[in-house]
Amino acid sequence: MASRIPKEVKKEVVDGWEAETTWRVALFKSTSNCNTDGTSTYAQCLADGNECSGTGYTAGGAELTGRIGSYKDGTNRALDATDVSWASATIASIRYAVVYETTGGLIRGVYDLGSDYAVTDGTFALTWHADGLIKVK
Repeated sequence: MASRIPKEVKKEVVDGWEAETTWRVALFKSTSNCNTDGTSTYAQCLADGNECSGTGYTAGGAELTGRIGSYKDGTNRALDATDVSWASATIASIRYAVVYETTGGLIRGVYDLGSDYAVTDGTFALTWHADGLIKVK
């Protein structure tokens, strides 16, 4: 589940999950400001110059496909998408996965991977939790 969803966009996340045309997930280094309060746009994350780069990774990340929403427990909304991977990739210092919508660039979730990861000429995959990508209460 997301480690941070900007409080000002929780309702928009639920309402727009399936309706908004394009959502993406981008990778950022541990030195990024994207996991701090007050950072609510993709442009703010980019401002510090800490988006990951490397072979097999395109700036801006990958599109989230297969977005679906369902109610869990009758109250909480679980939002899910197809897992994402970057094949034949060489990327260093991956710490955060930032989910954002491309129209307006609002951050919809920031995932702290817990430590820095790297991949060398392999596949880096984000496998979303079985309960969904985002749980909104």
